[in-house]
Amino acid sequence: MFGIWCEGGLGANFRHVSNIKYGNREYSFDLLTSFAGQVGGGVMIKDLFSIGLHYYGLGATEAKGEYTHTYYDDSYTQSFSFPRKYTQNCLVLRLGYHF
Repeated sequence: MFGIWCEGGLGANFRHVSNIKYGNREYSFDLLTSFAGQVGGGVMIKDLFSIGLHYYGLGATEAKGEYTHTYYDDSYTQSFSFPRKYTQNCLVLRLGYHF
């Protein structure tokens, strides 16, 4: 009639920042990877409904890529990286119906 469950996981997070083209400037980004983890738990009611809370820690990465500036037929390309790493985390409340 009533049950409690929990889960966890470890893995890799693969992120890709979309390339941006703005006028005669173009930014292309490298694929980013980082170590990721997940923990969650919840309750199951009558084997039919579930309520869970999950935390996803997707790691810290530094965005890197190339910047290209085109002026008429001349093109200038330079590699770049952002000055600091950024993290991506989220907390999810999940409601489920099992059939």
